[in-house]
Amino acid sequence: MGEFWHHLTSYPVVLFSLPFAILAVVMLLDLLFDLSDGGLGDTDAGQVEASWVTNFYLPPILSKVPLPVALCIAFFLAMVAMFYIETELLSLLGGLLRHGLTVGLLPIVLYLSLLATSWLVKPLAPLFDHNNSFAAMEFEGMRGQVRSNEVSDEFGEVVIVKDGNEVQLDVFQQGSLPIAYGDEVVILAKDAAKNRYLVSKI
Repeated sequence: MGEFWHHLTSYPVVLFSLPFAILAVVMLLDLLFDLSDGGLGDTDAGQVEASWVTNFYLPPILSKVPLPVALCIAFFLAMVAMFYIETELLSLLGGLLRHGLTVGLLPIVLYLSLLATSWLVKPLAPLFDHNNSFAAMEFEGMRGQVRSNEVSDEFGEVVIVKDGNEVQLDVFQQGSLPIAYGDEVVILAKDAAKNRYLVSKI
């Protein structure tokens, strides 16, 4: 175990293990305390990330996920790869040959790790798609089922099925016809001010 940690904290593996550890801690703190909320201000992070991907001729998919996530995964892969290269190959060499080979391998290992990262994060890209995440969903004209005890002019809850998923909406009615649990209703319009929908019993 001591030898393992020695390699992780020694050149050249430390060039990848240290950035990985820093990024992992920063992302963990961000997850716990939401440190990045508003941190970028008006900066278009998507354009920044897309530019570095293009400049280094990397797969565009890397620009679809946050830069810290992509780099954290890439540094982890590079750390693992460099660890085995160091212990299985470089440790057998010495002097100038070892130094020269190490310097030459560092950018190659990092680049290949970024390519591998682009393949690994591909399934995650839709989760970070701003357009998909905040796309306005239109419910007017759809049918749903009442889940609250009743629907009044103040409050009610309706569940509709959209794209195979159940979506619960806050609703209200303007008529005097009783609408109770289990009744089927149609959504007529949205009250944008209160973020609820006007419904009518079918």
